[in-house]
Amino acid sequence: MARETAGAVKVSLRHTVRPGFCDLGGYAQITTHLNKPLGTRALNDATGKPAVHFDERNLLQPTFLPENYYPYPAGRMVELPGLAPLPTDTPAWAIGYRLGTGPEQGSLIISQTLRNSTPPDGRTATVKGQPATITQSDSQGGPRSLTWSDGTYTFAVTTGGPPRLSDEELIHVAESL
Repeated sequence: MARETAGAVKVSLRHTVRPGFCDLGGYAQITTHLNKPLGTRALNDATGKPAVHFDERNLLQPTFLPENYYPYPAGRMVELPGLAPLPTDTPAWAIGYRLGTGPEQGSLIISQTLRNSTPPDGRTATVKGQPATITQSDSQGGPRSLTWSDGTYTFAVTTGGPPRLSDEELIHVAESL
């Protein structure tokens, strides 16, 4: 629910769990409709603290996905063991894709964070002329990420599986954003 004034918008969420069901918690996308655009008004939570939000108009979408990759079902976010969650102190968003429509197989996560950061240590690569790195969380086949910054946003294209996408496929997805 959103309450609007001339200078601020206050967003209140209520989380309920039906009797007999487990609370899995986690992140989810919420949408609310305002009477007028947010503009320069502050966005606060129910306690009055600033709420971190991501303006979806700035979210880049891939024009290329590997064959048979589909968006994760609405309202569900892919999680990969070994992959750090999105930061909560700055606007960030991620979208997940999975291989096929059956049981869990390969996955692809694209994240975008409003922060210019240096890519982590790893194998060097280039995305749209920007320096990038490819990292793997562990030698046992954990998630592998391609990370780079464009000066405003830091992006990560991450594959988990098996099967995992190749480095070339990660770069192709990244170049298509």
